[in-house]
Amino acid sequence: MRFWLSAIVCLLFCAIPCFAQDTDPQTRLVLHTTADLSTNWFVTNWIIGNIKADNPNNINIFPGIGYRGGKWWFEAMVQRQWSKPGNSWALDFRYAIEFPNRVELYVESAPLLSIAGEYEFVFVNFPVWKRLGIGAETENVHKAGQDSIGAGPRMSLPLASIGEYKLALGATYQFRYREADIPRLYIVLNRRFKRN
Repeated sequence: MRFWLSAIVCLLFCAIPCFAQDTDPQTRLVLHTTADLSTNWFVTNWIIGNIKADNPNNINIFPGIGYRGGKWWFEAMVQRQWSKPGNSWALDFRYAIEFPNRVELYVESAPLLSIAGEYEFVFVNFPVWKRLGIGAETENVHKAGQDSIGAGPRMSLPLASIGEYKLALGATYQFRYREADIPRLYIVLNRRFKRN
């Protein structure tokens, strides 16, 4: 039953762009590293490259500190973004938890420092078949007079785990309010450096 459900969801997911009027396809390359300081505390860094078809590309670096519990983690960082329209700074707070049955929730809030505003990104992921997960995500930017709002379905698929390296793919189709919809591919590499 789960196989057929995931197959139907995948087909529907792939068919969404056929009905779209205006899209801005994107690829997001993500490298996330952590280095343990103790059993729970760690230093963290994200490097995220956003490759966009219709808007300027950008790259972001997020160094900071985190705390890891049994099935959850929290990170507090400073973000620096480089892009053609101009560079910017933000604070960035990320929280993730895994509930029973491997249901995942991820919440990110980033108060913008270079301009008044806030970025937020939230997703929930449900395992459906083997390692395939489906869910939903929302990504929003709140600024004076020009909020950017979007939400849509997402899929995730862990590809490989070799030692402390973990590679995963994700895909989403965000329906955007008064903007081009965003079909996006995520390529994510995680690396944890443990204490000896």
